[in-house]
Amino acid sequence: NYYEITSTDQEKKISGTYQDILKNKTLPLISLILKHLWSTNKCGLKIKLEAESPKGAGIGGSSALTIASISALLALKNKMQKKINKKLSKKDFVTAAQNIEAELIHSPTGIQDYWASVKGGINVITYKSYETKISTMKPKLTQTLNQQVILCYSGQSRMSATNNWHIYKKVFEKDAYTLKQLDKIGLQAQQCANALTKADISTALLHSQKEWDLRKMLWPNIESQATRHITELAEQAGAKFSRVCGAGGGGCMIALTRNPKRTSEDIEVAGGRSIICGFDSSGGKLESHPENPLWVRR
Repeated sequence: NYYEITSTDQEKKISGTYQDILKNKTLPLISLILKHLWSTNKCGLKIKLEAESPKGAGIGGSSALTIASISALLALKNKMQKKINKKLSKKDFVTAAQNIEAELIHSPTGIQDYWASVKGGINVITYKSYETKISTMKPKLTQTLNQQVILCYSGQSRMSATNNWHIYKKVFEKDAYTLKQLDKIGLQAQQCANALTKADISTALLHSQKEWDLRKMLWPNIESQATRHITELAEQAGAKFSRVCGAGGGGCMIALTRNPKRTSEDIEVAGGRSIICGFDSSGGKLESHPENPLWVRR
């Protein structure tokens, strides 16, 4: 059986037998997904991957790709067998994606990016003692934010591992200052979530900004020179809110402004890159295509 996998955005392509694909390290994520969800006795596949998110942007691109790939392969498996196997819950998809990516990067992963890919919209995640609760805000809230949001790529890949490990180490050492700052961060996050559930965007942004300021105090390298420059440009153009996406250290920044067009233009003129984006309200979708048995649109 012959396999061909193409990543258009990375301009990479691998092909060969099932075993060839598993051994190939050119596109390691999709190879690992096939290892867990496909098998050598099944038919060959032709897979095309395309992502608009820059590599290392910090906006959950690999998580979305993982969720989409798992969804497509399981749906194809059911279609080939002409029966419906046990339907996976959304939680099962998140767990599978989390475990596969953790195996790839050899470290634990969070769950927020997977739930964003599965459910779409704006989600409030609450970690209860007995479960993780996901509350998705009403679409009207995302529509309001879509009129103000721009996403800016700093041109640098996200390099957050060192920063994260520094904080983890301080926690294990029971460093009093670190623990106090993390408590403050948690409080601001909770207040931000409370405001979002009431659709109070102004208050939510205020607490998000305070949380971001605390993070910068805790580890200054969460910002890079490039992201600081983008923040300055956005503020000069009238942005009322901006912060680095993901775990920081580079990657993308989000900004909210009453004049997204002007802010984007100013950033582009100064050498930055604006990415067309919006808050999706539906999450991942599987769609049939007249020329292909199955394809995924994210």
